[in-house]
Amino acid sequence: MRARALMSRRRLALVAVVAAVALGALLLVFTQPRGAPTALRPSPASSPTTQTSTPEPAATGRAPTPPLQPSSSPPPGTPSAPGSPATPVAYLLGVELQSEDPIPGGQLAWLRNNSASVLQLGCWLLRSASGKTMYIPVGLRLPAGTSAQLTPDSAWLASVDSVSLMDGSGRLVDQTPQLTDNAHDDQIWYRAASGAWTFGRPPHWEGAINGRMVRQKPSGC
Repeated sequence: MRARALMSRRRLALVAVVAAVALGALLLVFTQPRGAPTALRPSPASSPTTQTSTPEPAATGRAPTPPLQPSSSPPPGTPSAPGSPATPVAYLLGVELQSEDPIPGGQLAWLRNNSASVLQLGCWLLRSASGKTMYIPVGLRLPAGTSAQLTPDSAWLASVDSVSLMDGSGRLVDQTPQLTDNAHDDQIWYRAASGAWTFGRPPHWEGAINGRMVRQKPSGC
């Protein structure tokens, strides 16, 4: 009887050990984490894109400068008034603001025929900036390439003055710049070979035809 009781106790103790082991295993299963979270892998960094731009020229507020064009010097006697012919048929060759002696008969003017034909200068006029107008009488003919010396019938120029030459229709043919002469001597204003107006003793204009200019408008003009 004692032997059976001892065997029963041993069996119970073994069952209790097995049960404890099984219970511990179950507890270990339920308490074990189901799995560590997967760490996120960093995505490969994208290389920053470098943008380049072409620098634009700074604004200057001015329009582009056009290319320079070659210029040519105007021929002697080219009028500066708008609408005048580029090559005048005649031009002013000389002007005497003051006579050599302060007596009537001074203040001459010289013209040159710049065309290839005879010019009829009748009714042409010379007008001073000081307000006087002188007319060339009918009948003065000036051959091609020749000059005329015009003598006024009265004083018509000031010591500071300019002269405009007009044809019979009143169109501007030539004009001088503003000229100044305060001395009664033998110097005049004349157009040099370069076309520039010069003060001094002019060259001898050989073969110049003598003509007149008058204050009163001639009949027939």
